[in-house]
Amino acid sequence: TGVQTCALPILSKTTTGTTVSGTAAETITMSYLVAANTFQSGDNPEIIFSGRKSGANNTGTLKMYINTSNSLSGATQVAQSGAIVSAARTTNFERRFCSFTSSTNLNLISATSGNNSDAINVSANESDITYDVTQAYYIIISIQLVSSSDSYIPKMLVIRNNR
Repeated sequence: TGVQTCALPILSKTTTGTTVSGTAAETITMSYLVAANTFQSGDNPEIIFSGRKSGANNTGTLKMYINTSNSLSGATQVAQSGAIVSAARTTNFERRFCSFTSSTNLNLISATSGNNSDAINVSANESDITYDVTQAYYIIISIQLVSSSDSYIPKMLVIRNNR
């Protein structure tokens, strides 16, 4: 008797990232390389990121991308946060409702929804993006601060798979 729990397989949990400060340009703050053949058709990955904004000069926006290189150039956006408005504010940013409908197609809720979680944006349009599971892809988290006097400190990136 008792409650049974089922932990999702964690593919990655990292706390190593780059603090972004002194710039208002969109900058990578954390990334992780997902090996080829990690996912398969029918998988439902979850990506959860946490970080902290420092400085109260203006807002910032987080974005999540996938790319075959650790670069924003040529990257495909898969999520965008709402505005991060306060200093010393921890932000959780997640992409939970997506699924591989084939070995080359990832279906997800609109990538520019402006919500920190797609769990609260369930009425948004869905879209399909190309993601060939036989290739390695970086999951990239970027921050764009409006004021170069503010900074952003990444705390954690977790990637899990619901199979």
